[in-house]
Amino acid sequence: MLITYSQLNSIGRFGNQMFAYAAARGYAEAMGCDFETPPWVGQRIFENVNEKWSGKTLPQVRSDLGQRDYWAFIGQKDIDLFGYCQHQKALNFYSRAKVRHWFKLKPEYADRVFHLHASGAVAHVRNGDLLSADNLKRYCLITRASYDNAIERFKIPKPVTFLSGGSLSTDWRADQESLSWLPDWLRMIAAPHLMRSNSTFSWWAATLGIGKAYAPIVGDSVGENDVEFVDGNWPCTAGLFQNQTDLHLMET
Repeated sequence: MLITYSQLNSIGRFGNQMFAYAAARGYAEAMGCDFETPPWVGQRIFENVNEKWSGKTLPQVRSDLGQRDYWAFIGQKDIDLFGYCQHQKALNFYSRAKVRHWFKLKPEYADRVFHLHASGAVAHVRNGDLLSADNLKRYCLITRASYDNAIERFKIPKPVTFLSGGSLSTDWRADQESLSWLPDWLRMIAAPHLMRSNSTFSWWAATLGIGKAYAPIVGDSVGENDVEFVDGNWPCTAGLFQNQTDLHLMET
């Protein structure tokens, strides 16, 4: 029996691909199936992501059918998954401990994280891909004042380094090839305090990180907004979409 994710390289940028991979791998393990993906950027970065790709064609099932039918295929085998997998039903198939094992950084990157830890607090700002009129109708652009208020509320040690990695280029395929975003992502993982944005890029940095995480509650807000931050990584990244929920990841 087999579970595949044949379109892993077409589901978006790095953070979206990590959600898709983790859900599909977790589902395959739960079903007692082998798991295959085509080559993707995670194989260049993580020690324990090394599936082979046979190219076998399986019936494709979509996970993103709306909340009522989300993951309606549970129990099926010999299928090819497709969807963003940013729903609690997807997270129920893995834990933080599992993904920290699957997404264990290769030594050359893990060493960099160790040395970056002393660099202090980080705030991730998602702006580059949100500054178009179309995206501002679909996503929340968090104000700088929201970050400043959270820094004071949670007494996050200053100075706080603001990073916008993972959102500057509109050519995500080029981003995957160059790994130009990787230094910023490693810096987020290393941070003793990480204020993530409404972004899968920094959600994963917080999940794999070694410090405290703070996240914005954007709900279904769109356009520029002042929002509250919470101590934790559970708020969803885009509540306007029916295929997303808050994300409560099991620890073990």
